[in-house]
Amino acid sequence: MIKKLIITSTLSIFAFANTQIDSKFISSSLDDIISTISKNAKSNIVIKNKKVTDKSQTFDIVFESKKIDKISSHSKTYKKDLDGLTISNSINYTKASLNGSSTLTSFPKNAKGKKIIKDKVIKDKVATINYDYNLKDFKYNISLKDINDTFDKGHLYTKNIKVSGVYDKNNLFSQESNLSLEKVKIIPLSPKLKGQYVNIENVYISSDYASRDDKKIDLNFDILINLLDYKVEKQSGLVKNFRFKVTLGNLDKDNYLKLSKIYEDNPTIAVTTPKVMELLTKLLVSKDLFIAIEDLSVESVKVLNQDFGTGKISIKLSLENNPQLLQMIKMSPLMAIGSLNVDAKINISQAMYDMLLNSPKGKMLKMLPINKDKNGQVVYDISLKKGKLLINGEEFPPKRKKH
Repeated sequence: MIKKLIITSTLSIFAFANTQIDSKFISSSLDDIISTISKNAKSNIVIKNKKVTDKSQTFDIVFESKKIDKISSHSKTYKKDLDGLTISNSINYTKASLNGSSTLTSFPKNAKGKKIIKDKVIKDKVATINYDYNLKDFKYNISLKDINDTFDKGHLYTKNIKVSGVYDKNNLFSQESNLSLEKVKIIPLSPKLKGQYVNIENVYISSDYASRDDKKIDLNFDILINLLDYKVEKQSGLVKNFRFKVTLGNLDKDNYLKLSKIYEDNPTIAVTTPKVMELLTKLLVSKDLFIAIEDLSVESVKVLNQDFGTGKISIKLSLENNPQLLQMIKMSPLMAIGSLNVDAKINISQAMYDMLLNSPKGKMLKMLPINKDKNGQVVYDISLKKGKLLINGEEFPPKRKKH
């Protein structure tokens, strides 16, 4: 439910880009937003209780049942997934900026969950977000209300969940987004679950673009989790400083923009749709395209109090610049394997290696040539070029010796 609230409010913010903000414009923008959401949602959306001044607006966004034709028959059915969901909004604005808040004030009529919990969420305005947007630098900030409360048989604590970034609807490649979370902790209070918990601290997720030239861009993602600590039923674990950093490099700008426009017009369109598949294929064969997992690492992993140490992986994937590659992929995606280049380096602790070795598919590791560095880490240097696979400098699978 909170996810729906964030999406709706975020769309509200983004619709105000690149124009002077006034009461008339907010009203027309809301019409556009409602039309877009209704097209993809299972409900109609209406505005109620609207109040307008020169510097502010308050209104409720209400989801109502929508009658939809079934593709498989001539009968009609009512989609009631969100029927009754209400989000109350308050926006203040100047010509160049706005700030506001959105709060869940009514659950869908058929929402699951105990009434006492739902009533508490509404009464305490638990599902509230605040936001601001500036037309001069196109920067936005979104924050969720901190929670430190007990709901039925569980205690929920959240602190400093925020989203910030840059949104200029006329310049896709200037956009960036950053999500941060200081702490989330869930503690069951049922006697049967005594001692169990989930604790997450200091999460950072970011994405941005980097233009290489007029025709190529890089898309960058970075995820960092400082702490994941849990004890659930008979399982317990502790993960420190997990990081996943990846770059999609040398993407063709024109095809990427076309693909983005398709999903902007229809966010739920299937990947298998022919026009989507065609653009994805063209992106895949962009000259000098690469995918780089620059850092997939963890400082420390413990499971059931057993320490598995540290690990780090870096991988770069690319395709040979073959003018026939597009046609080959259209005939059979597997034909691209011969044009695939891979450079990878894997460093894992001996304890982590032993754990993998004892896993259901761990026997394969015994077949691979193994190296160790000066710290006792297990190392794999992997290279795949022109169909030739090298692991730690040795060809794999090894050639059979001639007798």
